[in-house]
Amino acid sequence: MKRHIKEFLTKRVLIPVGRRKTIREVELPPSEKLVWCFIFCITALITLTIIEVVHIIYLGSFNEPVMNLISGLVGTIAGIMVGKKT
Repeated sequence: MKRHIKEFLTKRVLIPVGRRKTIREVELPPSEKLVWCFIFCITALITLTIIEVVHIIYLGSFNEPVMNLISGLVGTIAGIMVGKKT
């Protein structure tokens, strides 16, 4: 899983090389901290979603604080993906 996330977050940049300005693609891999943060966010998102579904099924009510956490994690994950790819 870590390898797939690292490949997903790897940024590819085209740079001119030499006097003839031939284009070469260079890969900029993400840091290990970013990869582990992304894995933690995905794991937390899955866990909180399961907690929310179980809460709705068994108690029949909506838990707003858990949903706020889910929304925050979705924003964090989206920010990581957009920030690293641009």
